[in-house]
Amino acid sequence: MRRFLLMLLGSILLFGGSVQAAERDFSVAIDTAISEQLQPSNTAYYDLLLAPGTTKELSFILTNHTDDDLRIAVNPSNATTSSSGRITYQPLTENRAPTIQMTNYLQIAKTVVIPADGQKTVTETLTMPNTADIGLMAGGVSFTAVKAKQDINDKIQLAHALSYTIAVHARAQAQLPKVALSLSQPTAISLPNRTGIAFQINNKVGRFVNDLSGTASLTDIATNKPIMTATFKQISLAPNTSWPLTVSRKNKQLPPGKYRLAVHVKTSGLTQSWNQPVTVRMAHQEQQVRGFSVWVVGIGLISIGAIAAISYWVISKSQPNG
Repeated sequence: MRRFLLMLLGSILLFGGSVQAAERDFSVAIDTAISEQLQPSNTAYYDLLLAPGTTKELSFILTNHTDDDLRIAVNPSNATTSSSGRITYQPLTENRAPTIQMTNYLQIAKTVVIPADGQKTVTETLTMPNTADIGLMAGGVSFTAVKAKQDINDKIQLAHALSYTIAVHARAQAQLPKVALSLSQPTAISLPNRTGIAFQINNKVGRFVNDLSGTASLTDIATNKPIMTATFKQISLAPNTSWPLTVSRKNKQLPPGKYRLAVHVKTSGLTQSWNQPVTVRMAHQEQQVRGFSVWVVGIGLISIGAIAAISYWVISKSQPNG
């Protein structure tokens, strides 16, 4: 029990509470005096209003709280939507890049070194696209302190890493475009012991979509019989990104046929519905089993034919010539 309480206290300090500067290897702050910041009181991240084609230098002040020099890896990324419907600034491989990528418009050093008990200012150059109607570009810059050691093979191994990500948002117009969503064409996919219906909800404009909720229902077109309904809520989408979703019935394969997927969504200022047809063909596993069965039957027939031919040859050899 004592061990559990200690682990719980450690989790609160790491994720839920403030950590004193002395307890961290380093910290990151933004330049709060920048005039293009939409809300001067915002000191946590950059949220900028920049004219089209403008180039702006952004400063990140890194402070080293240790007695040793710290090598910092710097990695810019785009704001994306995870498969769980959350906004992330980490370059996860499962996430599709937004149609307008902030990483194409910024330049920053890959690595820097903060002197022991000192500070280092890292400058990022951000160039706005020449068009004014792109809405919000959203990305971030991650700073990772890396301590490395050499093993017996003189290979560098990661011994410790602490990372901070500072969001960077930029727009050319104060007024963002209205929420606009679309639904991709649904497809039937084969999953273990069940059939899934996969589709995407697309955020078509440069703005965040928060607190999206809705339902996805599948109906058999031939019988007009409801097959299944899935609900989702508190979904967030980054600007110009898509959220992938797959609905299915547990341990249930859908019979081949034509179905209708009805998706209804609601968020602040928008209620929208789509109806899309989807065709379910023979399940992949069933095709494999049927193909395997045909293969087995074919081998069986060949074997029977071979046995019959050998038996005939043996019998004919045992008969006297006459």
